[in-house]
Amino acid sequence: MNIDIGTRRQLFFDNHIIEMVQTMTRRMHLPVKHPRNPLIRKDRPWEQDPYIRTGTMCVAHDPDEKLYKCWYCDYAWDYRTFMANTPRAKPAATGARKSLSEAFMVSGFQFETTDNRWLYAESEDGIEWRKPELDYLEVDGRKTNICLGGGRHGQVYVACFFRDELEQDPARRFKSLYWRQLSEQLSVTESQIRVAHSADGRSWTGGEEPITVGRIRERRLGDEMMVLPDVGTGQYLLTVRETAMGDRLSFRDQPVHLAGSWNSPYYPDNPLLMNKRRVFVTNSNRLDEWPTLRELLVPDDRQDNLDEGFYSLPVIRAGEYYVGFLNVFHAVDNTMDVQLLYSRNAYDWTRVERAHLSGPEPRLLGPVHGRGGRVGHPGRRRDPHLLRRRRLPPRLVPVRRARGAGHAGRARRHQDRAGAGHAAA
Repeated sequence: MNIDIGTRRQLFFDNHIIEMVQTMTRRMHLPVKHPRNPLIRKDRPWEQDPYIRTGTMCVAHDPDEKLYKCWYCDYAWDYRTFMANTPRAKPAATGARKSLSEAFMVSGFQFETTDNRWLYAESEDGIEWRKPELDYLEVDGRKTNICLGGGRHGQVYVACFFRDELEQDPARRFKSLYWRQLSEQLSVTESQIRVAHSADGRSWTGGEEPITVGRIRERRLGDEMMVLPDVGTGQYLLTVRETAMGDRLSFRDQPVHLAGSWNSPYYPDNPLLMNKRRVFVTNSNRLDEWPTLRELLVPDDRQDNLDEGFYSLPVIRAGEYYVGFLNVFHAVDNTMDVQLLYSRNAYDWTRVERAHLSGPEPRLLGPVHGRGGRVGHPGRRRDPHLLRRRRLPPRLVPVRRARGAGHAGRARRHQDRAGAGHAAA
């Protein structure tokens, strides 16, 4: 079969466009981190708990200004007060010290003692970063680089930022889909997902009304979300965690949480009780209205480890491919793998074999589910009747989390969020 590739960029993840080779092999190369890491550091008096989220793309290149632009989160968290006086917390046993995970579970997260906001930095080369003073929010009479949240937009717990290649209005070139927290309560009625826009990524407006997902205005999206403006389809692709994806055990006569544990009980080989972290997807030609979510990637009980969950899937477009960076969370060790995936339709995904993004040695892990089945083996013909029986043992490398905020490409620890945040090239 002849395939006309023209002058379009081609990536050789698989053998789709290869007719014949002789004395040729495929090698995946290990990225090299910059020796000056971390490149963005906690160095402003208003920065309290800054960190770079791994579940979204936090850096975008602006060809008009010839700048790399970065948005990073700051909990502005009064950690000591939270741990000492968590509202509604149950008294700890005599002589026992309350753990951070116990405080989170009892209080319904930390919104009582935080002022979640997002900050802005920019760079000509992605190495040297500056934090310009903006007009959005002052702290102690001084302008800051805070650009969203902590001001007229209230607490902004989670956000994704991107340059919108589908937008025709230059005043709306940059967009943000963000979680607006309305009160100290963690519930779908006390928080909303909204959309803001900006001409330059520094000054943001909009966000007056919540978005709808499946015609529902209550918050359906979880705390990891990524929007890809897909110029190939003319639509927006949203990969996300669903709000109630872990609630299945709430409807059984059993404890949802074990004492002192962050994680819920899990029942292998019981799809009706699936409560692990996993990836959902939807697509739309509007950012404020989305069809219902569909389950996209699910951990496999026969191949993936008992504690592994799929944290998030940031996606980019590269030529005719969609390239995904699957964050796999290992609950017991509290670590994260960043695994490389590819797809031709953004729905059927394949792991790149022997692709490891960082670390000294790869290791074996099992396949992921795509569309209710596993992601396929590169170059292997698909049999839809055997979709769930295929095995793919990719070689991957675990990436240890740094204490406090983590490097870009790493995830922050759940149980130690008080450290200084930074980004790495």
